[in-house]
Parts: sequence; C-alpha cells; structure tokens
Amino acid sequence: MPHCENCDKHFDTVAEVEHEEVDEMAVEETADGPPQIRIGTGKRDVWRCKGCGSVLGVR
Repeated sequence: MPHCENCDKHFDTVAEVEHEEVDEMAVEETADGPPQIRIGTGKRDVWRCKGCGSVLGVR
C-alpha cells in the first residue's frame, strides 16, 4: 500500500485513502503564443492522503 511522504502515514487498506474523479488537464504548445491549458478533456482518478490531503497517485 502507499505511503504519504508528506505526513509519513502508512496505509494498510484502500479505505484509508480518499478517492475522487477530477477533470483531466492538458497543456498545448502553440506556435504563435503562450501555451494553452485545456480542462475537461477526460476524467482522471486521484487518490489523496486523508490526513494531509497530499496526492498519492493519479490514473
């Protein structure tokens, strides 16, 4: 199971981490200007530490 490097918490089960689905973000380079950020191009699974909120993994 994962380990939170931010608060040094160890997890034994999946129930001990928070899971949410968030909009995917993508950065597109443009030839004639600054990079553009697109939000909502898909969904990503995010797992966070329940103790401090640090991101443990994204899929």
